[in-house]
Amino acid sequence: MIVTLTGASCAGKGFIASKLLERLPNAKLIPSHTTRGRENRDLPGEYVCVTPKEFKALKDANAFLWNISAHGNEYGTMRALVDEAFEREDEVLIMMVVSAVDKLIAYARPKNKENDILSFYILSNRDVRKKRFIKRGDDPEDIERRLRDCEMWDEAALKSKIPYIFVENNASIVLPVDEIVKLILDYQFGL
Repeated sequence: MIVTLTGASCAGKGFIASKLLERLPNAKLIPSHTTRGRENRDLPGEYVCVTPKEFKALKDANAFLWNISAHGNEYGTMRALVDEAFEREDEVLIMMVVSAVDKLIAYARPKNKENDILSFYILSNRDVRKKRFIKRGDDPEDIERRLRDCEMWDEAALKSKIPYIFVENNASIVLPVDEIVKLILDYQFGL
């Protein structure tokens, strides 16, 4: 099963993913390729950092299932890694943007793997996100732009036809992690 975690910046996707990897010992994270440098908050194995030239070569070779430009950098997930994930018996986590989940579902449909995808969208309110941006040291002007971007992403997710399970992450991180683990296990065992 592929579990997608989607949400705007500072919604807590990375932290939730790290806790899910601890709680689901057989779970694996599919890395995304990116042109941005590694950051302290990145999970081990979350990104494969490449040069813009390397990214373009992979893109030109149609190696990515999806790719986007965001905040001045390129991001993409390799098609081969998604194919491998569909063959695994354990959970595989992918952190994705809204437009990528649509592409994943469309890619899975002809393979009869659509029901092997469980998609979560992590929501956080503006005040919580702003505190998180400030805490991680983002530039004040950049914070306002990113908050506007976050609101657009949330709105797009809420209006999309993607079968998201929406999870609030405004207080204790334990609650959303517990909720997601329970839903993953229920889904796996048909409960």
